[in-house]
Amino acid sequence: MCREFNVNETWLRTGDGEMFNKMDAEDIAFNHFGYIMGNATAQKKAVLSALVEMVYCVPDDKWDYIFNQFESCLKEARENREDEGED
Repeated sequence: MCREFNVNETWLRTGDGEMFNKMDAEDIAFNHFGYIMGNATAQKKAVLSALVEMVYCVPDDKWDYIFNQFESCLKEARENREDEGED
């Protein structure tokens, strides 16, 4: 249960500390990807699988460019989500 739901074992046994373990960016990414792949439509799974294959094939010298593009898209998506929530 602790591993599956990221529950702090000390908290579970004793009630001390935080309920959930702190997660770094990599842990969060794996968690999100697993959730998406487990709950996505067939089309979304196909797109994500193709994306992973594409990422696997990217040469090392292109990663800075790709990271900057993704950061820009993510910023825009977050802003759009915030704007939609203000209705």
